[in-house]
Amino acid sequence: MSHIFVFLPRTCSILCTSIKNSPHFVLVNAYFAVNNFAFYKNYVTFALKFRLEMNPITQTIILSASAVRMLPHIALYLLHKKEIDADLYQVQDKKPSVLNFIKACTRERSFRNLFYYRMGEYRSVFISWLLPPERTLNIWCPRIGEGAHLEHAYATYLNAEAIGKNFYCLQMVTLGNGKGGRPTIGDDVKIYTGATVFGGIRIGNQVTIGAGAVVFQDVPDGCTVVGNPARIVEK
Repeated sequence: MSHIFVFLPRTCSILCTSIKNSPHFVLVNAYFAVNNFAFYKNYVTFALKFRLEMNPITQTIILSASAVRMLPHIALYLLHKKEIDADLYQVQDKKPSVLNFIKACTRERSFRNLFYYRMGEYRSVFISWLLPPERTLNIWCPRIGEGAHLEHAYATYLNAEAIGKNFYCLQMVTLGNGKGGRPTIGDDVKIYTGATVFGGIRIGNQVTIGAGAVVFQDVPDGCTVVGNPARIVEK
């Protein structure tokens, strides 16, 4: 694999070619100010990550390197395997194993947050610097049931009395304080992008909260709610 970087006065062009004799060729051209180094760095990372994922050998090397820095994480996973496996299955959709745990921690920042939450603050503080969590995902909840999946949940604030099992959450979701306290979330609840749930309300089991919904009243079991203010559209 070869990577050729050509820098022009105000622009850059990135050419990533695949392994020799491979039919896959990826050509990525990006134009932006040279001074904006953050954009350049992110774009190069994306391009290289795309090519590396296409190469199983390189991917194996990366996962092996990750395993070395993750030795404390792996040890904690094996000690608390039963507790973590339900979450891991939701992320990987495969039989939980040490290898799949390494993959999830390497690729999914929000899974790291959930893992550190399960391990507790005092244990996590000693290992989280080795594999940093998603900094914009905050969890303030006494209990989250097994099988949670926080999918690319950046800019998300989970401040609830309790969250049931098989909880699914996307990015930019807020669960927070309001009239009467904090919400209580039932089992098998799905909350989509940008939704807000606040106050001392109860969200029933098997509830779906649509993108951008604002919920401040109880929602019974088996409902789908959308809108601002949220209204029930399906029972």
